Amino acid sequence: MMPVEKTRVLITVDTEADMRDGRVIPPELMIYGRVGGQEYGINRMMDIADRFGAVVTFFVSVYEHRRLGMEPVRKVCADIDSRGHEVQLHTHPNWIYDHRFMWGYPLAKQVELIAEGRDVIQSCIGRYPIAHRAGGFGADTNTLLALGENGIMVDSTFLNGEYSRLDPAAFPPNGVGVHNGVLEIPVSVFEQFRVGGFRPVKPFDINTNSLSEMIFLLDHAKRMRFPVVNLLMHSFSFVNRSKDRRTITPNTHDMNKFERLLEYMQNDGGFEVIGIGRYYEILRASGAKPPLEGGMPVSGVARTVARACRYPAKGKANMAIAGAFALFLLSILAAVFLIAR
Repeated sequence: MMPVEKTRVLITVDTEADMRDGRVIPPELMIYGRVGGQEYGINRMMDIADRFGAVVTFFVSVYEHRRLGMEPVRKVCADIDSRGHEVQLHTHPNWIYDHRFMWGYPLAKQVELIAEGRDVIQSCIGRYPIAHRAGGFGADTNTLLALGENGIMVDSTFLNGEYSRLDPAAFPPNGVGVHNGVLEIPVSVFEQFRVGGFRPVKPFDINTNSLSEMIFLLDHAKRMRFPVVNLLMHSFSFVNRSKDRRTITPNTHDMNKFERLLEYMQNDGGFEVIGIGRYYEILRASGAKPPLEGGMPVSGVARTVARACRYPAKGKANMAIAGAFALFLLSILAAVFLIAR
């Protein structure tokens, strides 16, 4: 009897420092998450992943070397690589120029930007990256062309509804396709619910999903044989940040959620958490020809309301849904009261 192929899961972590009002928020806070003598950043992520035999892909923004020098960037890349996890390229051009998104630059400039990032990673770990994600998901068709020019054949930028200028019609929901010679592996998404034509889409994100929503998406992907599932994280996913970035505190809730998600996949036995480079190798070796279709699962009203009511402060959408549900309950109570009179 042939073994059943496992559903492959990518954990992709955008790994970056930050800037606020001209101040650099350094790697110690944004990448290593050093708070109160503890670490809640990439090393903690790797510690948890290692316990479950999971390989994590870190998309590293290396352009900080223009402000901080090479040593902090070299250390981040080496720390990840030395532990057997993947270092890939994350492009945040605003560390060099004014515009935040890659689509703000012509093709020639994007080729130049990607070449610089590629070469910095090679100088840090002795290998070129083979995968890329644009900062803020801000890629366009020129970005894919520029990646090909630099020999980077995998992109993981497309995210439905974000700042991408890639054509949504060209990407199957939760599928994998080749565009301008580059393999595109989008961040996984799901619809929260459907009310007429209103179908809000949410990314598969450790910070904005409930554990129930994430398990739902994983199980649906396994049942429907999605080609791959792509979880979005950031190097600062396990800390809370004030808007001005002056206050950083531990986010142990989402850290524990990450651990429980990995534990669920291990106990299920039907999932394999691998790096994006390894997935690309497997796909090439299998002879599978993209586009590979996925599909758009719908998590449902109950999961959406439960998440919004539990985390009403996490975004305007959660607050609106939780408020609407509270009004709904109040209207029912009022109706019951009137009937009972």
